[in-house]
Amino acid sequence: MLAIFEMSTLNAKRFNPLILKNHKKPFLIYVDDIEHFQKINNAYVRVKCTCNWTISRISKSLKKNNVSLLIIHCFRIADLRMILAAKENNIPIVYKMHGIYPDSVKRSISFYSINYAKSIRTLFYLLNIAMHTKNISFLYKIFLSFVFGKSRKSWMLGDTFNIDRALVWSEYWKNWHMQNWFIRPLKGWIITGNPDTQLINSINIKQNGICYVYQTLVEDGRLQKMIMLDFLDNLEKYSKNSKIKIYVKWHDRGSERMKCELIKRNFLVVQNLPRVNKFIGHTSSLLGLPPLIKSSLIIYKLKGIEIPIPILKCASHIVYNFNELQNILSDDKIKIDYKIKKTKYYFGEFYSNEKELKVINNYM
Repeated sequence: MLAIFEMSTLNAKRFNPLILKNHKKPFLIYVDDIEHFQKINNAYVRVKCTCNWTISRISKSLKKNNVSLLIIHCFRIADLRMILAAKENNIPIVYKMHGIYPDSVKRSISFYSINYAKSIRTLFYLLNIAMHTKNISFLYKIFLSFVFGKSRKSWMLGDTFNIDRALVWSEYWKNWHMQNWFIRPLKGWIITGNPDTQLINSINIKQNGICYVYQTLVEDGRLQKMIMLDFLDNLEKYSKNSKIKIYVKWHDRGSERMKCELIKRNFLVVQNLPRVNKFIGHTSSLLGLPPLIKSSLIIYKLKGIEIPIPILKCASHIVYNFNELQNILSDDKIKIDYKIKKTKYYFGEFYSNEKELKVINNYM
């Protein structure tokens, strides 16, 4: 049986549309975040919540359900537990890249104070990993990587968390994963292209306005709320003065509080990317799409947020304050370089469904 692991049901659905549509055998989706746990309307799917489970309990569940392949989408602390449980049952593990990543991520203190329940759960997971592997050094080494952005090399290079296959978007990301996450899949790499390119067909209707691609930077503890609100205030002033609509591409994990902040500023909050001439964003993987539809990609650098190299290389403009952003938004005569070739190199070519299905079918 196939099993998929993700933090939320929404992410499991978003990153696996091909499997949900084409896999006509019973399979499992394990979800770790109880706050984002929902049933899926699919006759073949059973959803289980692993919140607060030990590695031994996960292992028993995998064995009981005769799981023959586990798909993960990241190497978070919760994913590491799944890897250990699968390895205990000799279950092949396939990693499927789900977005673009900065070289390292540091959490703000506010993240741990606001999300104390998740913080306690994460500490429990770390202790469980250390006890299960009988390697107490994993406790502080992994902690330093996830909290302070320290290198993963000391705990990722061995066999403990190794996987069988890795599906990544491009050669660039193959090299990135080896250099930054020290992944060495036993059976090699598969270059799939960028799955977000499948969304292009749904953004055909051209609309007047500007699109801001929202991210859960505040919710994830990467950005102070006041910095985000200050940026939104300035964007609202620009919208009023210029009489230009601001569309906001919403993120499924965004909080209702932040959505209310957007709505009260008269931004048009949308689920799908609109086809507009200008996009504003920070680090979202969706920012690989504007160049492909010949729209201007403007990257706004927020304090403390590292912009991944692929986004920096593919941006039409990079700005560091709102005056710079306003000047670019107001001047339609500025020459635009869409950097389509660079976008395909860094974000990947158009997605190949066949490659993903072939890998899965080989294990089933």
